Amino acid sequence: MLDKYINEQPVACKILKKAIEKNNISHAYLFISNQYSKTINLVLDFAKEIIIKDIENDDEKEDVIYKIENGLYNDILIIDTDEIWIKKEEIEKLQREFSNKSLLGRKRIYIINNAHKLNKFSANSILKFLEEPEDDIVALLITDNKYQLLETITSRCININLIDDKNIIKKFEGNTKEKIAYILLNNKEEIEKFIQDEKKDKIIEAVIN
Repeated sequence: MLDKYINEQPVACKILKKAIEKNNISHAYLFISNQYSKTINLVLDFAKEIIIKDIENDDEKEDVIYKIENGLYNDILIIDTDEIWIKKEEIEKLQREFSNKSLLGRKRIYIINNAHKLNKFSANSILKFLEEPEDDIVALLITDNKYQLLETITSRCININLIDDKNIIKKFEGNTKEKIAYILLNNKEEIEKFIQDEKKDKIIEAVIN
């Protein structure tokens, strides 16, 4: 499922796929979307991959994926809001629902979209959840700007920087050096620095030759 994003988000997909393959899934991830339009889809597909990784029966896999896609899978909870803030009550509800072990014996995943909307109280509540992680619970947080989140939250998550849509277009339109920069790097300043570094031209030319 993550393969569909591999051309647009090669670094992020490599990190996530490796974590699944090595059975080394962290208890918390923070996805910095940088206005990438498919962020929530990518995160949901990552959640699906986590859930089905130990299911051997193909029919059962398809059934689980169907339930997740239709909001029928109880061990995945998505928190989002059209309001200004994500309220503390929503986080407390999450904690209550995830207080018991999964009946299916699989990972339980909660996704907080627009995590920068956590107010002071809800942020502190989720922080306590992150500080004392359960083995079977995975947090997937999404934000456009991680600096709007408490540093104590971002530091407890594996940060996944996504490439924005405009830079994805540039990645496929540029010359070889620019394409390499957009594939390897997510930070705009680092991309520009790479492109302007004349030493990189000689290295790339040598590799091609």
